[in-house]
Amino acid sequence: MFITKLNAAGTALIYSTYLGGSSYDHAQGIAIDASGNAYVTGNTTSTNFPLTSGALQSSLNGGSDALVYSTYYGENGFDSGRAIAVDSSGNAYVTGYTESTTFPLSADAYQTSLGGQRLRELLVQLELREKQEQMELRDRQGLAELLEQQEQWALGERPEQQAQQALQVLRA
Repeated sequence: MFITKLNAAGTALIYSTYLGGSSYDHAQGIAIDASGNAYVTGNTTSTNFPLTSGALQSSLNGGSDALVYSTYYGENGFDSGRAIAVDSSGNAYVTGYTESTTFPLSADAYQTSLGGQRLRELLVQLELREKQEQMELRDRQGLAELLEQQEQWALGERPEQQAQQALQVLRA
């Protein structure tokens, strides 16, 4: 995959970079924080995807193509981040799908097992400053519609609030 940042007028290249390994890498969502850092989510089958120690999700520094942090997130099945947003405190909210039966969950998760369906929607809140993780599997109560439309989650205090779509998906 590649990530490119243009100036506000769209007339000059600020940076452009590849992000991925030697296999299938697919960006599904991108969000930009107040400092201009790009947060990317998606899926990969690359065993050599670039990782950083103690990381939670791929982020690129706003002024360059430097990788700030990156990690795999998921378990024993197909897992895919589909949309991402960042709030004013630097917390990232990732929505997606999982079929992992051992996906890491918080103690107060809304749903603690996959149930009967192969793929389940998920919401992961990543509190990067404290490096704490809060995970929650959700049922199909509005979340699926957000994922299918690839809308960005809110940049405010609560991920339930929707913001304007930051990533336009075009199909030819």
